[in-house]
This record gives sequence, structure tokens and C-alpha cells, in this order.
Amino acid sequence: MEQKAGAQISTKAFVQSLAILFVLMMAAGILTRVVPAGQYDRTLQEGREIIFGIFEEVVPLVPVMIALAYFLGWDSLVGLGMSILATNVGFSAAVTNPFSIGVAQKIAGLPLFSGAGLCVLIFLTMYGVFAVFLVRYARSVERNPQSSPVFEENHAGRARYQALQLDSLSQASPRLGQAFAWFLAFVLLILLVLVGGPFLPTISQFSLPLVGLLFLIGGVGAGLVSERCPLSSPWPTWSA
Repeated sequence: MEQKAGAQISTKAFVQSLAILFVLMMAAGILTRVVPAGQYDRTLQEGREIIFGIFEEVVPLVPVMIALAYFLGWDSLVGLGMSILATNVGFSAAVTNPFSIGVAQKIAGLPLFSGAGLCVLIFLTMYGVFAVFLVRYARSVERNPQSSPVFEENHAGRARYQALQLDSLSQASPRLGQAFAWFLAFVLLILLVLVGGPFLPTISQFSLPLVGLLFLIGGVGAGLVSERCPLSSPWPTWSA
């Protein structure tokens, strides 16, 4: 019997994962009512007192982007550039980031998302430099794979994706397209909330929880829409 490539996700596993995430979200919400506000661990870095950073959520994205880079004929550094490096650029030059912009401006007593014009200019400049750098590097690796600094190290990783065929992407169930359209609609709603927040004071007061709620509904709805279709990913599994 031919074994399908990718992770086989059953309905039971999906429901269990959803239940675990729901419990964790509820527990985090309850803790916000119990733990005293403003009590954070502080560290001293280069003479500056730092409160926190949460780049950990990017970790699950790294293997996906590395797999995509291999699939397109690039190397793992391009995958890191599309995940870790892209996240750092976006965080450093954010326009509507709820943490580095929203929370910081609220603490400083500034209007929410004020100075957006300058932030947009900085973001476009940083994004342009980053995009040109990453595209040029990816094209150089595509033309000459041996030019990659990690060419030898990537042999084992590339071997896992040799059996992957482009036509496997066309075999996906139409329900996957419907699920993607559902999730994309909620992503657009999230963008509308973030962009419209500075101009609508009523929305700006609830922008962060509203974004979280829209993301939850979009993700759960997409999962329910695609529930009846084969939940086997066209991408290979990432194993140690």
C-alpha cells in the first residue's frame, strides 16, 4: 500500500489540538486577572533595562520556510531569511505591531499608532533593502547551488524532498481552497482593524482582543471547512 507523503491529521487529533489551545487561552486570560499588572522580569543589556521579547512564536514557521526553500531550489539560509530575518525586520520597523507600537505608545501616553506616516516610510525602506538582498541571494543560489555557504550541510535536508512532485499540489481537495479563502477573509479583516484603529477610537480601545478573536475564528473556521477533505499536507514532514 502506497504511503502518502506528509503529516496525516485525523479529526480526533484536530479536535484535541483545538481543545488544548482553547484551555491555554482561557488559562492565560484568567492569569491576566490574577497576576499583578506590570510585574515583569527585567534584564540589563548594554546598559539598558529590558522587560521582554516574544520571538518564540516564529520557531514553528522556520521548518516550513526551509522546506519551501528546498522545494524551490534554494538553500536553508533563504528559508531562515523568509522566517526569522523577515520577522525581525518587520518587528524592528513595525507600523501597527500591537507590542512594539501599540503597547509602547499606550505606556508612553501617546495616541495609539501615532506617527504612522514616518513608520510607513521606515518600514518601506527596510523592507525594500531586505527584499533586494534576499532575492539576489536566492537567485545566486538558484543559478549556482555550490555557491551556497551551506551547500554541503544541506545535502541531508534536500534528500528528504527529492520525492516531492509539483503535480501533488494540484491534487488537493477543493475544500482546501475554500478553507484558505475563509482564513484569507479574516486576515483581511484583521488588517482593516489594525489600519482603521488609529482613526476609530472605539475600535482602537479593543483592537488587540479583536485581532485575537478574528484570528481564532478564522483558524477554527478554516479547520472546520477542510475537515471532510483529506488532511494530508502536500509538504513532507520535518523530522529530526
